[in-house]
Amino acid sequence: MEIDVKKLISTENIKNKIAQDLEEDIVRKITWKLDSELSEAIEKFVKEEIAPTVMEELMGKKEEIITQLKEDVIKIVVAIGETLVATAIKNLDSSWKVKKIVEELFN
Repeated sequence: MEIDVKKLISTENIKNKIAQDLEEDIVRKITWKLDSELSEAIEKFVKEEIAPTVMEELMGKKEEIITQLKEDVIKIVVAIGETLVATAIKNLDSSWKVKKIVEELFN
């Protein structure tokens, strides 16, 4: 296979490669700039338009939210307590059965 060096380093090939590299660089820069601009616009919109509305809604229901959270915390604590008691009873029952088995085996 013979390589045509003249064709490889021809002015036309060099111009095409430079044009291609420039095009890729421009597309990359535009994409990055667009991404940056969109991110800033979205962040500004959320901060200036959405957040105040959400905060206003939350403040309007502040007492309801706090009351519900208190009730939910109590329910969670009760459920945890019930689970702990059930686990302790099961462990004690297992311990008692193991003790009886050991006593029967060695007595």
